[in-house]
Amino acid sequence: MSVTRKATIEVKLLPLRQALQAVQPHRSKVKTGDDEAMYRVRLVFSAGWLFVMATNGSTSALAKAGLFTDSRGALGKLDPDDGPIVVDLTPAQVPLILAKFKPNQAESAAQQLIVFTIDLDPADPFIKLTDTGGLWSNGWAEEYPIDPPAEAFPDVIRIAGDALQRSAESNQPKDLVTDPKLLALFKAAGTAYDAPVRIRATGTPDSRGFIVTCGSDFVGTIESKHGDDGGTKNRDAALLDWLNLIRPANLKAV
Repeated sequence: MSVTRKATIEVKLLPLRQALQAVQPHRSKVKTGDDEAMYRVRLVFSAGWLFVMATNGSTSALAKAGLFTDSRGALGKLDPDDGPIVVDLTPAQVPLILAKFKPNQAESAAQQLIVFTIDLDPADPFIKLTDTGGLWSNGWAEEYPIDPPAEAFPDVIRIAGDALQRSAESNQPKDLVTDPKLLALFKAAGTAYDAPVRIRATGTPDSRGFIVTCGSDFVGTIESKHGDDGGTKNRDAALLDWLNLIRPANLKAV
């Protein structure tokens, strides 16, 4: 499968920032040895979508942002002989992008775009980001050199697709829906007892309680808010959208 070496692709600024912010904490902090490949944040420009991903081997994170325009052809379609463009960002580049490219609160978010100019010429590969309608009214551009994609980088899209498929096949899934800040409160237990935290559902199939243990000397509880905000159907629909997009049978299109 050949890959277009040069492309100009537009993505809305806000979803791009959200994806980078959400994914970056999951990259590996180790930059040597077998983990070096996971020391990066990967961008995959597929047919109609930009996937942003990172993993440290224990956790993985995958976010998506719809493409606004794509010089490779009709939006949402790639030539059958073409393939996704893969770009690996270094950890230093991600915070630079987030610091330089910010939204303009006075303008409509729909009009604030980032233009990616990508050149995979082996002699001088680079990715250039240009602000259109964001914080910089006169435009702002930053260019970053890039290395070839790390071959050892795990297939995060397939990992997520497989997990979603197994979840969809579960007979009685029970969700923990809560404020992330509440989950962070249990970090102190993990530090104090130098042990992993375990979260287990408790009670009846319809109950909302979860038990949190850390080693043999700590037990806590956390309440799940699923259904309280009326968002259960929306969350289920979002998971189904993800599954339809990246289920293993559809990965070839990605």
